[in-house]
Amino acid sequence: MLADPSHSQIVLLNPARCTSAGVTAESAVRWQAGVSLLPAAVELFGVSLSVIGEYDPEHMPARLKGSVKFLAMDAFSSLWRDPLAVSRHRSSKGRSPTH
Repeated sequence: MLADPSHSQIVLLNPARCTSAGVTAESAVRWQAGVSLLPAAVELFGVSLSVIGEYDPEHMPARLKGSVKFLAMDAFSSLWRDPLAVSRHRSSKGRSPTH
């Protein structure tokens, strides 16, 4: 985050995939643990929360339902053509940087 977190943003990519059929129980538990921290980040630090891609508001904490901004995927389509971004995504194997 920046020195002033109210200028920061959390962006979730395809959050509905974390709760869809075929997701392991371990992944679903990690998703729920992570998403449970989002209301605190929004309320305490004033960061904004945006979603790109597949999104089901029913799988978000109730306290966030009015504060989630949905972004059109077209605005980020150039990201997937960026060789560095694609390379980093492939090397992460879908894991967060902390795992």
